[in-house]
Amino acid sequence: MSSLNRFRWISSVLALLFTILGAIGTALHLYVLEAVCIVALFVDIFLIVIKNRCPDCKRILPIHPPLLREEEYCQTCGSKIE
Repeated sequence: MSSLNRFRWISSVLALLFTILGAIGTALHLYVLEAVCIVALFVDIFLIVIKNRCPDCKRILPIHPPLLREEEYCQTCGSKIE
């Protein structure tokens, strides 16, 4: 698994975890937990936008990694994403 795909999987799992923890914090009126999760989600989204780019044309790639196929290509320039 390439480092970009690994990063995309980790960031997706973290986003899901922060969303669940934020919902729990809201339900239990733990506002500090809710605030921490919101900040963590924004940081995660910011890192996705910076890191998840085509190495050739620097366009933003789809956030989700390919599930069924091994190879992924940039939708703009057609270069292979490794």
